[in-house]
Amino acid sequence: MRNNGKAFLSTVLIVSFIAWLAGLAGINSPAGVQSAATEQGEDEQHNQAPSALTPDPLIQALIRDLLRAARSNSEEDFLQHLQVLREESGKESSRLVSQLIYYSIEAEGRSEDMLEVMFAGVIIEQLEIRDSQLAWAAIPYLGTEDPRIEKVVRNWLGGTEGRSAGRAPDYSHYRAFIEFKVRNGEAPPRGLVHYMYESDPGMAVLSVMRASMLRNRSEVKPILWAQHLVDDVLWKWQHGFLERGKVEPEAVEALRELAEHPRWWARLYVAEIMGQHPGFRTDDLIEALLVDPDESVRSVVLSFMAPKVGERTSEGG
Repeated sequence: MRNNGKAFLSTVLIVSFIAWLAGLAGINSPAGVQSAATEQGEDEQHNQAPSALTPDPLIQALIRDLLRAARSNSEEDFLQHLQVLREESGKESSRLVSQLIYYSIEAEGRSEDMLEVMFAGVIIEQLEIRDSQLAWAAIPYLGTEDPRIEKVVRNWLGGTEGRSAGRAPDYSHYRAFIEFKVRNGEAPPRGLVHYMYESDPGMAVLSVMRASMLRNRSEVKPILWAQHLVDDVLWKWQHGFLERGKVEPEAVEALRELAEHPRWWARLYVAEIMGQHPGFRTDDLIEALLVDPDESVRSVVLSFMAPKVGERTSEGG
């Protein structure tokens, strides 16, 4: 069955494309699509394969076949190729998602065709890969040394968080992932924890705490108290009840106590708050965390002690 002109592409693919972009609202858009290599002025990186991903020749070929079918404007041909891709990818969505990440990076590096560049999103929409499946498959690639992978993964994860103006990100998929790891005797994934803290430290530390299923109230209470007091100060800054940059002493004391917490991710929250909001910084807290036993904590403190352009938010931001 062949539709006239671009009717099929308009009614099926473009709808999927728009739905995918809607999920990335405010995070990724056609006007903002550019490779990490271009941002860094390293055009030669376009021609290098993503180092942390291994292409599956069969899946990559099927994706390209599906793209050709989409351009043919044949609904029947497109759906047939889509079904083949579905069957060959298997029941586990992680295999296909990893290959879509690879395809997306390669397409962005070699093409200016918007359909080709964003075709991974069309496939995700058409195959109805759930946000939870997408998140769980993409999370392991957070923290990779390849900035192109990091960029794609962050954009896609952002699309699963239901963000909007005035609405906090939904970390439920991340909490479930961390809880799964903890139940299997593993620590919370560092790449994911860092990613969560960068966006919303308060929401993040509560999510990690609950996912970690702490049983000892002496571990839980300092986290709850510090997060509550810090968020209260931020709320007062936002609504003019406290001069921006001024911090209530009780909040600083709570951070001091939390800086001695046995969990690295709890101490990381203290470092991240000081990094994002300089008003919370004190000499004793900085000195304590600069010698923290955890490298992640120390690195955050070092990053705001020697800031780079655009690396940290401004006071109270």
